[in-house]
Amino acid sequence: MAETSEEQMQGLMFKKWKPPAMAFVYPYPKENIFWMKNTPSPLDIVFCCNGKIVDKKDGIPHSTNLIKSSKVSDLVIELPSGTYSELGLEVGDPVTFLGS
Repeated sequence: MAETSEEQMQGLMFKKWKPPAMAFVYPYPKENIFWMKNTPSPLDIVFCCNGKIVDKKDGIPHSTNLIKSSKVSDLVIELPSGTYSELGLEVGDPVTFLGS
């Protein structure tokens, strides 16, 4: 779990395949922007708000393109690429975060 701003800035950079899942919890819904610089593993980036999935984006290894949702989020979960589909997740599905 990325709790501090330093942990959130680090994210899954430099984590080789298969990276762990990482949760970014924010105190209120806002626009959250990510990039994949120094991240060698492809990721599923799942944006959530008020207990529901609102969007999913693909994280391309080493890309400096900005990754953001068109919707605000209060929880973002980075998963190894393919996990979203393997679990059958969809926009609108409920998400419960139990914390650290």
